[in-house]
Amino acid sequence: MGEIKPVDKKNGGPPVQGFDLDPETVKKYIAKGATDEELFMFLGICKSYGLNPFKREIHFIKYDQKNPASIVVGYETYLKRAVATGKLDGWRCWIEGKGNDERAVIEIKRKDWSQPFRWEVYRREFDTGKSSWKKMPHFMLKKVAIAQGFRLAFPEDLGGMPYIPEEMGEAVVETEVVEEEKLAQGNGNGRLAELIKEFKEVFEALGWTSEEGKAFIKERFGKETTKKLTAEELSAAIQEMKSILEENKEPVRKLWEKIYATSQEAGLSENQLVLLIKERYGKDRTDLSLTEVADLAKYLQDFRPQSLFERR
Repeated sequence: MGEIKPVDKKNGGPPVQGFDLDPETVKKYIAKGATDEELFMFLGICKSYGLNPFKREIHFIKYDQKNPASIVVGYETYLKRAVATGKLDGWRCWIEGKGNDERAVIEIKRKDWSQPFRWEVYRREFDTGKSSWKKMPHFMLKKVAIAQGFRLAFPEDLGGMPYIPEEMGEAVVETEVVEEEKLAQGNGNGRLAELIKEFKEVFEALGWTSEEGKAFIKERFGKETTKKLTAEELSAAIQEMKSILEENKEPVRKLWEKIYATSQEAGLSENQLVLLIKERYGKDRTDLSLTEVADLAKYLQDFRPQSLFERR
């Protein structure tokens, strides 16, 4: 874990290991509509468990002021924490039974336990029959089994952490379904407008050009503009952009301007630059971290990669 950095006391924000959480920033981009009590609770949980909301390790869900907020995590968070303990010795999850007896079974092995831990989750106890449960019930059921199984198998490390949405039933999942149904019926323009507004705010904070924004949407969702994104896709884009924003201690746009200028001076075509990034980092341009972008800028400045292509 990184060093715990102090946060300005007048803001009242608790420090989290390896990153800072400013209450105003969190409320603007992550916990929109949070009351003072909900924001305090959210920041406290982030601090206690070292969960970074900008990396989508924890989520704040609130659809209106009539209902309380829900704080949840993704099932991947449990897996990462279990691996980090150094005690995980393998696991597997599968589906058994049919009809009313259908269930997900997870088996977890710990290096310090002589016998594997096994846990079962019955579909009838969680399946709402709507939204994602209707489209991919086995995947949803496995996620519940994974979350519950790892909490029980690693109580000293995962006990007390927020639940995943699929476990929350009416509290979160059904509310999400209602919003999705409204959007599908054309009655969710208010919610969609809020997402579009939030997308623009984060987009401006990143300092991206319109071309960079279009490239991001095209790469991630295969669509030309945000107008063609569904509410679910738009929300996912916002979360990923927030994660990028958190990492940006220096504006990424300026680094990319330097990269493009240097590559042009070196005589690299756009396709050659894409190939260079793929070969050097094993990923696409939009997947590069801030550290990798800075490294690429330095690499292009110090060397003339054009010669690599000329020798092929």
